[in-house]
Amino acid sequence: MRYAVLQKNEQTPCPQQSRIPVILLVDTSESMREKSKFDALNEALINFKHDLETDAFADKSVDLSVVTFGSGINVVHTWSSIEKFDLPPIAINGTCLMGLGILKALALIEERKEYYKKNNMEWHKPVIVLIAGSEPIDLIPGSTMWRDTVEVIQESDNLGNLYFFTFVIIAMLRNLEGSIASGNVLTGIGTENGVIELLRKIAPVKRPPEYLKDNIRFNELVTRSIVSQWVCDENLKTCIENLPERVIEEQKEPIPIQSYHRIIGAAAIGPLHVVNGTPCQDAYSFEVFPSGLGIIAIADGLGSASKSEAGARIAVDAIVYGVKELVKKNLAEEIRLEIVAKESVVYARKVLGKKAAEYHCKLKELACTIIVVVMYKDNVVVAHIGDGAVVTKTNEGLRLISGPEESEYTNEVSPLTGKDWKRLLRVTPIISGILGVMAFSDGCQRAALRKTPNGLVPFEGFCEPIFSYIEEIKDIKEGEEDIKNLLLSKKICENSDDDKTLVIATLNECQKGNAV
Repeated sequence: MRYAVLQKNEQTPCPQQSRIPVILLVDTSESMREKSKFDALNEALINFKHDLETDAFADKSVDLSVVTFGSGINVVHTWSSIEKFDLPPIAINGTCLMGLGILKALALIEERKEYYKKNNMEWHKPVIVLIAGSEPIDLIPGSTMWRDTVEVIQESDNLGNLYFFTFVIIAMLRNLEGSIASGNVLTGIGTENGVIELLRKIAPVKRPPEYLKDNIRFNELVTRSIVSQWVCDENLKTCIENLPERVIEEQKEPIPIQSYHRIIGAAAIGPLHVVNGTPCQDAYSFEVFPSGLGIIAIADGLGSASKSEAGARIAVDAIVYGVKELVKKNLAEEIRLEIVAKESVVYARKVLGKKAAEYHCKLKELACTIIVVVMYKDNVVVAHIGDGAVVTKTNEGLRLISGPEESEYTNEVSPLTGKDWKRLLRVTPIISGILGVMAFSDGCQRAALRKTPNGLVPFEGFCEPIFSYIEEIKDIKEGEEDIKNLLLSKKICENSDDDKTLVIATLNECQKGNAV
């Protein structure tokens, strides 16, 4: 069976774009009547809408709502896509009830997250953008309102649960540069300075308030932060269609299989990495020992770490080497598979620490997730930190035995190099009666798994044809090439533009002694 036949059987659920909820929280108190402030606000909103409309990712991912606060709190634009967003009319009136406005924004975010959960949708970190031109009358440091709003915002932002931006609209824009140069604005002199000083207390330390000038586009801060949650390029589809046939990370030759295990695997660079000129950050390794014990290791380097591709390769090689040394000293029947799985991860963590010292870099620069599958006869144990998943096939059907780490936000993952790695390490009990195992990195998740009200489940349209394929192939090299081509196919890449790794093994005892 060649790639064309495998691709013909390939089925994937329709890709669903993950969402980013964004709230614009706008001051509409009497202070905004001044023309220079009103013009600056309108200019900012127009540019904001334009920036999101013209970005290939944001245009399809952002859900936007607009809340105003003056003498009352009004949701002047309910949740909608950018395509359906029209700038609402701004009614100027009354005092500045900023505290109540923040409370409303936080409530709307929670409601939206519940909507996503109910509809089995993924979402990125919410974004709240506060635009103010006057001091609030309901926010006093130390008050109950302050604790319910400012302290909640700052803690959520610091924990990485949302992005909170603050912008100050000030009058007399033509004199702003001179005021800043003379130090007047920064020392708290004048009416406008009271606003900026208060917002400095409200805003997260790492994201201080900015002046909103009529020539400043939100793209400089807000839009860039929204889009950076999942960078995408307008030419991505073209890139997918024109990918070279074999743009992959080369994998060392597997050793000849001496037992009844049959294992094939491949890693493919993601289209986004091709666009950005970054290397494949996935790595995998596997081996079957003469005793019949088999090991699979998959690592996914974190995009935020400068040496993550090296970290991923170091981790999988260390795991296979560590298991090899362990089985040299023990008979397979005498080894507890759970201990093998767990200790292999412990060993890989130690090796990463030593390599970080050799490279003169911080351990976090080698950050990666890890999946370890230990197999013996028809028994399987998995050790797992981070995303990716392991699916098994039995006589009863498909089963997800280790899924991606639970996280509220898409693309948020804990690495093997993190401080809490021991607490986050998940080791399954021994699972018996296994006919086949499929392990994959997060780039394959949307193709291989489906989201249901009861959680993730294996997608039969993807998993079953691949399990059937590995049972039928006669040439391992040919099979690996077919898997690589599958991972590079347009249909799979439409589900994810990230790197992809897929390793499949059969554990059928009837194949014992058949060297491939």
